[in-house]
Order: sequence, then structure tokens, then C-alpha cells
Amino acid sequence: MKVSNLPSTAEVIIQPKEQFNFISILRAVAALLVVWDHLAGFGTDQNKVNWEPLNLMRSYINTPLGIIQDFGFLGVVLFFVISGFIITHVAQRESRLEFAIKRVFRIYPPFILSIIIIVLAEYSYSFRTFA
Repeated sequence: MKVSNLPSTAEVIIQPKEQFNFISILRAVAALLVVWDHLAGFGTDQNKVNWEPLNLMRSYINTPLGIIQDFGFLGVVLFFVISGFIITHVAQRESRLEFAIKRVFRIYPPFILSIIIIVLAEYSYSFRTFA
């Protein structure tokens, strides 16, 4: 005889997190577009290298389609749109407090670590320069 309306442990069904494989692939493509822009676009322009595949792509794809920054801008926009979709999807499954705590612990540790690395690198550089 059941005393309460709570289900027993055998009756609890754990739903797996929903995965969007296609969106994960699109996010990877967006990140690769930004990497392509930095390496091929900025890298060749900064070093004054004439790379024919990049010139052909700029002439026959970028210019006619109005794509700027060698797909870098498109990659950033695509990445942010996908991230916004994923965050809103996750936010619907979690409480506000749970969502906020998870975001803080996901964003701030790498952020603080990167700041520490930058400060140490700057300190090391300035120490070598003035020593």
C-alpha cells in the first residue's frame, strides 16, 4: 500500500539530455570558419603572402556573395546564434538559480585562468624588457 503520491525508485524515469548532433556540427563549422579567417585571411594579409586559393575564393565566392572577413564574421554570427539557441533550450529545463550557478562555474574559471596567464605573460615580457 502506497502512503504518498511520490513514485518509488523503480518508477522514476531519468530522461537523457537531448543532443542536437547537427547543431554541434554547425558549431564546429562556425569555429573553423573563424580559424580559417585568422589563419588564411589575416595571416596572408599580415605577412603579405599571395596565396592563390585564397585569392580565387575571394574573387569567386566572397565578393559575389558579399561575404566579409573571409567567412570570419559569418562564423562568429553563426556561433552566437547557435549558442543562443542552446542556452535557451537548456534554460527551459533548469531553474533560474541552477542555470545561473552553472553559467557562473562554466564561464568564470576559464576566464580567471586566462587573465592569470595574460598577467603572467605580460609580467614575464616586461621583466625581460626592463631587466
